[in-house]
Amino acid sequence: MRLTNDIIAAFYRHHLFSKEDLIKSFKMTMEHIELDKDKEYTEMSKHHKLQLCRKFLAKLEKCRLPELAPADWQFYNYEISSNAIELNLCNTNGDIELSEDGKDISSMDVTIECSLLRVESDYVSIDQFAKIQEVKPLTVRNWIRKGKLRYARQVDKVEWLIPSTQDKPPRYHDFVQYTLLEPLRIDGFPLVSLAEVISIYKDHENKSMYKCSFENF
Repeated sequence: MRLTNDIIAAFYRHHLFSKEDLIKSFKMTMEHIELDKDKEYTEMSKHHKLQLCRKFLAKLEKCRLPELAPADWQFYNYEISSNAIELNLCNTNGDIELSEDGKDISSMDVTIECSLLRVESDYVSIDQFAKIQEVKPLTVRNWIRKGKLRYARQVDKVEWLIPSTQDKPPRYHDFVQYTLLEPLRIDGFPLVSLAEVISIYKDHENKSMYKCSFENF
C-alpha cells in the first residue's frame, strides 16, 4: 500500500497520541454530554453519566502515559459504553482509505493492543433506575424481560442490578447484541455452544422477522 502524505496527515489529525490530547478530547466530550439537548436524558441520568466521566478523568489525570509517535501507527482511544469508560492502546497496519475529498478516514483496520484504564458505572436497583429514568419500576422490568437493558445483572430470582449510566432503550430497535457469560446449549445445534456473542437483526424486507447470528472470536 502506498502511504501518501494525505493518509499520514489524516491519521495524525483524527487520533490521540498523548495524555494532553486525551484530556483535551475527553473534556470536550463531557461538555457535549452536558450541553446535548437532542438526547432524551433525564437530569438524573445526565448527572450519573457526568459523574462517571469525572471519575474517569480523575484517573486519567493521574496516569503516566508516554507520548506515541504517529509513525508507529499507534494511538490512544477511549470508549464510552452504557456501563463503563475504557481507555485502550490501539494500532493499525496503516491500511487506511480516505474519503473522496482526502480529508477524512473512510476505513481503517484497527487492533486493540491492551486496555490501559477502565472505570465502571455504579449499579442500582430496579426502583433506583426507574427513578433515574423517570419511569415506573414495572416499565424497567418489562425492558429487562424484553432484553432491552443489555448490561442488567440478575442477582437472584427476582432482583436485578442495572448500570446507573445505562440509556433508556429506544421504543424500537433494529439490532441487539448479547455477550454470553456461559455456553448456550440448544438440542440439534451443537455449534451454538461455541458462540461468545449473539447478534439479532431485524429483517428489513419482512419487518415481522428477525435474523440471528452467532459469533466466536
